[in-house]
Amino acid sequence: YWAQRQRSDMESHEQEWEAEQQRRRDEEGEHFDEEAYEFERGLMARRRELEERRMRLEEEFSQEHRALDGLPPHAQDQEREKLERREQGRREALDAEFQALEEEQQQYWAQRQRSDMESHEQEWEGDGGMPGPGDPQAVPATPTVFWDFDVFVEVLSDNVAIINFDALPSGPAVPTDFNLDKSLAGTMRTGMEWEDLGAIFYSPNGMSLRTVSTIEHYPPPHMDDPMVDLFVSRPNSLSIGAAPYTPELDPADNNGVVDNNDDSLIIELTEPRAAVGFYLIDQDPGGDPPPPGEGIVFKDEAGNVIEHVEPLPSAIYPGHQFVGLMSFGQPIKTIEIDESEDTDSMTIDHVVLSQ
Repeated sequence: YWAQRQRSDMESHEQEWEAEQQRRRDEEGEHFDEEAYEFERGLMARRRELEERRMRLEEEFSQEHRALDGLPPHAQDQEREKLERREQGRREALDAEFQALEEEQQQYWAQRQRSDMESHEQEWEGDGGMPGPGDPQAVPATPTVFWDFDVFVEVLSDNVAIINFDALPSGPAVPTDFNLDKSLAGTMRTGMEWEDLGAIFYSPNGMSLRTVSTIEHYPPPHMDDPMVDLFVSRPNSLSIGAAPYTPELDPADNNGVVDNNDDSLIIELTEPRAAVGFYLIDQDPGGDPPPPGEGIVFKDEAGNVIEHVEPLPSAIYPGHQFVGLMSFGQPIKTIEIDESEDTDSMTIDHVVLSQ
């Protein structure tokens, strides 16, 4: 049943995606990006093939586990251990292929943005020289999504403020609010701590905000297991409710709210900005296609939608994913991150604000 349900969901997602691409093709005409369309379409087909292999793998090992039921207890334990080792190896190999596909997608878009920048620079030089940082020709003319932090900051000529949750604007270091063993170490954050740098953070559901650094994935005695670093810059990122790899919080530690792993977050800017970006950490979409409804909405001061990034980008640990928007003609005032449709936890770090 579930395999058929997943196949049906993938088909529906593909049909919706194709319909959206056709709508854009009709609207944009000769300016429609056919190269990007073919690239994303190819990725979708490869991702579906991997999902089909995952479903076949689940079915295969489910049958092999059931076949062990008739064995004597000792032999059953031995065979089960062998089967689980083989199963783990096959799963890890498949996960590596999924990760490679995600990295290929990120590298493609980062290279596209670098190539676009080089083309713009050549045009500028042909028009009599490079413009200064304040020249409107130096930035995208329409709202543009960036997936590469270095390119994003380079376009802004490094004229940015970065909120990394490691220190307060006044200078003191911010302590980490989760211990290595997943227990709570400190008080909650209000989200107002970085207002002087230009942003206020809050959960639309009233969930608590805390800083998190490194979490031990498994408790002792599993001392050989890796530590999970949940940050871009050491030591902290910002978590909403329970942090990744930690248990759900008691309502008493979560502003009286039941922790349902809804890590949605609002970033309210103290004044409109032409460019805003940030890293997502350990954002697991929970399947392919990702759950509908999740994404990032950038709005202007009047509440109008400037850009809707959908679905919410994947950033499965140890990978982090940067997402940024430049919108010089329609400055950004509010960013709404919707992470309400899956059961995974995530954090954010390195919030970049244009100056």
